[in-house]
Amino acid sequence: MSMVEVLYDFDTKQPDELSLHVGNLIVNCEPAEDGWMRGELNGKKGIFPRSFVKIVPQGVCVKYIITATGTAIASGAVSDVKMGLPEFKFSSSPKYKPFKKAKRRVGSLPSQATYKSSIVTTTKPWKQPGIVSLETALANDKVTKELFTSPLPNHLECEICLDVLNNPLITGCCGQSYCKDCIDRVMTMLCPHCCRNLETFPDKKSVRLINELEIKCRYYAENKCQWKGSPPAFTHHLKVCEFKLIVCPLGCGKQIEKKSVTAHTSKDCKLRKITCEHCHKQISYHNMTLHKTICSEMPISCVNQCSSTEVILRKDMDAHLNTCPSQLVTCEYFEFGCNQKMKRQDLQHHSSTSMERHLSLVAESARRERDARIALEQDVRQEIALLKAIIASKR
Repeated sequence: MSMVEVLYDFDTKQPDELSLHVGNLIVNCEPAEDGWMRGELNGKKGIFPRSFVKIVPQGVCVKYIITATGTAIASGAVSDVKMGLPEFKFSSSPKYKPFKKAKRRVGSLPSQATYKSSIVTTTKPWKQPGIVSLETALANDKVTKELFTSPLPNHLECEICLDVLNNPLITGCCGQSYCKDCIDRVMTMLCPHCCRNLETFPDKKSVRLINELEIKCRYYAENKCQWKGSPPAFTHHLKVCEFKLIVCPLGCGKQIEKKSVTAHTSKDCKLRKITCEHCHKQISYHNMTLHKTICSEMPISCVNQCSSTEVILRKDMDAHLNTCPSQLVTCEYFEFGCNQKMKRQDLQHHSSTSMERHLSLVAESARRERDARIALEQDVRQEIALLKAIIASKR
């Protein structure tokens, strides 16, 4: 790999680091220690984080800043780019002409260019070759570079993803090997290394060399899996490895070691099923508190805090309140005007002590009914008399 493009700004913290700005092009790049790369920017060599840049395969995608005068300067202020550059043709739909493998000054672009920025690509859409993250590798159970017990030789490392070759293909033009998935993502008709027409074949030699190397389990650590073996045996080992991280089968989302699945699903998982001791239904552990507030078979105390000693189930509470001595009730003379409320156990005492008042309320209610009846009779007589007068006037 010879060039990368900066995706995020990065301020240096050490003297040997490069200060990055979005859009910079860094040339002469090569892998450094884990998570870092080494390259050249503005004549200065140094290291930079690999996650802050994207790979620019030679002859596949090159970005230029077109100035008002029509001259082009690479974002990294690189005056000479030693890579195959296309014959540029700027139009509403930029296309490429065949690449010429030659050293060419970037400033020699045609002056009639009107774009502030232009991306030169192949006829197929280009996709950034992503670096496989640890999470993706865990999900796919792929062999990655950090699993090898000895340093991985450079010729067994993909120039695009910077990881061990996976389903390697070798180019017929320059003999460079790439991962099959990386070539498919780049979607180029030209070799990313030499910019000649791309023709690939299965790289059986690299497969044989990789299979001869020793790798360790992804969960290799002290007091954990001590397995070591060949890459072909790795997939089978992961199927039986007791330290493999798997997602809880009950759906709580927690990752647990395979050997701890039984203990987790029976004791720790919040979604495990437990039996309600009252209704004997299977309820999720994290829903049990809520279930106890609505369980119909659960014994509860009277809402009125009465002195009853009988066991009251939630489903029988309504029936209990019909006889509960502490339940608030209205006076039996409520319809006659007595609005007092008292506990059911005090109702008899209220009736005996308020007998005179109740009798007066009943008498007053009877007088009101008698007066209403007399008034109604008078209204009826008046209506009858009026109707008779109307009938007599029409004869």
